[in-house]
Formats: sequence, structure tokens, C-alpha cells
Amino acid sequence: MSLPNTERADATLLREFMGQIQAEPQSSTAALLGYWYGTTEGQLLTELAGREPLEDEAGQAALFQALLERLTRAEPLAQLRQRVEQLKTTDYSQLSADEKRELVTLTRELRELKGKN
Repeated sequence: MSLPNTERADATLLREFMGQIQAEPQSSTAALLGYWYGTTEGQLLTELAGREPLEDEAGQAALFQALLERLTRAEPLAQLRQRVEQLKTTDYSQLSADEKRELVTLTRELRELKGKN
């Protein structure tokens, strides 16, 4: 499966960025951004760094929770999408009754994970 999946890319970037911070906790913001300079990811991080920071704890907690939820959904979403794509490669009339039910179930699960109930 190809990786134009922005959620997976965002999750990977966040993991790599957190790993960089953990490996060098004394790094300044400029040093962290310099590591990513010249990349698409670096441009995104620079834009994010330029935003006004959240001052209240509730806002920070909500942002952290949203990021955590997005990370935890990334892998299950990728797996569901992969299976759906596998099923869609077969003509619908050629799918067994079980495969048709599975496709409907997987589509429902995808919608729920993406928050589109």
C-alpha cells in the first residue's frame, strides 16, 4: 500500500520529532527546526512553531489528547484500508457472501474510526 496517507505521515513525523527531542532534550527550538531544514516536514514544523502557543492547560491537554487519538487510529485505519482495497480488487459479483459482509463491516469501521458516523 502506498503512503500518500497524511495521517500515517503525520504520525511518523511526530514519532521522529519526539525521538529527536528525547535523544537531545537540551536542544533549542532553532536546533530542532534546523535538523528538519529544507524538507517538507521542516516547513510544516516551522509553520507550527510560528503559531501562537496555547497558554492554558486545558487547551494543551485537549491538543495532546487529539494528537494521541490521531496516532492511535493511524495504524488500524491503514490496516482497514488495505483490506478494503484487497476486497475491492475483486469484482463485487465475484465476492462470496462472507466477503461482501466483511466489506460492509470494514467500511462501517473505517467511517467510525475517521469520525464520520
